[in-house]
Amino acid sequence: MWPMAGLLIGLILGVFAQITVPVFLTKYITVIILVGLDSIFKGVVDNKENKFRIMSFVEMFLFNIILGLFLVYLGEKLSIDLSIAVYVVFGIRLFNNFSEIRKYLLKFKKKNVIIEK
Repeated sequence: MWPMAGLLIGLILGVFAQITVPVFLTKYITVIILVGLDSIFKGVVDNKENKFRIMSFVEMFLFNIILGLFLVYLGEKLSIDLSIAVYVVFGIRLFNNFSEIRKYLLKFKKKNVIIEK
């Protein structure tokens, strides 16, 4: 519940705020957004499985952001576009989390459907 509320508030603020991002920071910002979404949806999955722990969520969130930013920074220093690898890995994880949420919602819907004869 709280991760989704935070996501909604962030999206609303992002749409209505007039913030310009310098070009050299765009890779970093996109990594932060992608990793943040991955962590939020993983938190939703863990919450539905009754495995959600706030400290674990915060650690995962911060570690993933630091790792993603480090890889992008290292790629820039080595003149290799490692941001693509970060996008692929966290994108796959994001879609896996979507899949888990979808499975949960389908099971929930099937349990609440009343079959009339």
